[in-house]
Amino acid sequence: EPHPSTYKSLVRNINLNSDLKDIIYPINIAIGNKKSTVKFTDDKYLAVLNKISDKGEIEVPVSTLDEITKDIKKINLIKVDVEGYEKFVFESAKNTLENTDCIYFESYESNYHDYNYTLGDIYQILKKSGFLIYKTKEDFSLEKIDENYRSIEKYENLIALKNLDYYNQRMSEHFKK
Repeated sequence: EPHPSTYKSLVRNINLNSDLKDIIYPINIAIGNKKSTVKFTDDKYLAVLNKISDKGEIEVPVSTLDEITKDIKKINLIKVDVEGYEKFVFESAKNTLENTDCIYFESYESNYHDYNYTLGDIYQILKKSGFLIYKTKEDFSLEKIDENYRSIEKYENLIALKNLDYYNQRMSEHFKK
C-alpha cells in the first residue's frame, strides 16, 4: 500500500485481527516498472481512489513486483487494483508471473487512458507469461477474452489463468463450504 495514511489503517486493521499478523506482511510502497519515486494523490474523502499522478501532493517510493517477491517460489494469487497503473506493475514482474497461478485485476479502459495504454497491452504482457484472460459471468463461470476486448462501460475485475482447471478446482472447493 503506497499511501501513508491508508498504509497506517491497513496495519491497524491487521493488528486488530491477531490471526492475520503472521500471514499478511504490509509494505508501504508503490509498485511500478522500475525503482524510483512518484507523486501520489492525497484525496482525504475518496482515499480509495488515490493514485500515481503528476499532480500528486505526496511522494512515495516505488519498487518492482519482482523485487518484493524475489524470495517467494510459488504464488497462488495476485490481486492488482492500482487505478490504471496495472501495465507498469506487470511490466516489472517477469519472474513473479512465471511463479504465479492466478491474477485477479481491475480493468477499466478510462483508467488505462490516463497512462496511455489499453487492456490489449496488459493482455500481451500476460500472454507472454502463459496466461489467458477471462471475465466472470453472473454464474461465476468464465468467458475467455481476446486482446481486442475492452472494459469500457464500467470497472470490472478480470482473471488471468495459466490453467483453467486451477480456477474450477478453487471454485468447487469454495462452493462445498
